[in-house]
Parts: sequence; C-alpha cells; structure tokens
Amino acid sequence: MSLSPQILQTYFMWLRQLDVETRRTLIERLAESVQNDQVTENKTVSLFGSWQGNQTAEEILADIYANRNVERTIESF
Repeated sequence: MSLSPQILQTYFMWLRQLDVETRRTLIERLAESVQNDQVTENKTVSLFGSWQGNQTAEEILADIYANRNVERTIESF
C-alpha cells in the first residue's frame, strides 16, 4: 500500500503530538516490520530456481516409489 505525500504529512503531524515513549515504541515496531518484510521476501525468493542434485530423474522417481507407504484398509460398517 502506498500513501500520498499529503497523507503521510497528516499522519506525521498527528504522530508528533504523541509522547516520546509512544513514538519510540512506534519506531521500534516499524523497524521490526521492515526487517520481517525483508526476511519474508528472502524466504520467498529461496523457493524459486532449479533442482540442485546429482540424481537423474529416473533415480529420483525410484526413490519416491521405494519410500512410499501405502496402507489401504477398508473399515467395515
């Protein structure tokens, strides 16, 4: 969400009326939110890219099929 300079100025004028401790708390929370946004962005970027490994597609599929645990039990009524 993006705000116009006029709206930001209005918020700033309103926030200046708060006591010093409240303003410091707001600054800390805003700083934390910026850091959290950066961490989230880095996590998202790490989800993209090509597969890194030495196995062929056939070997990967063989591992998947070999490690399947399929138990089909039919419950009686």
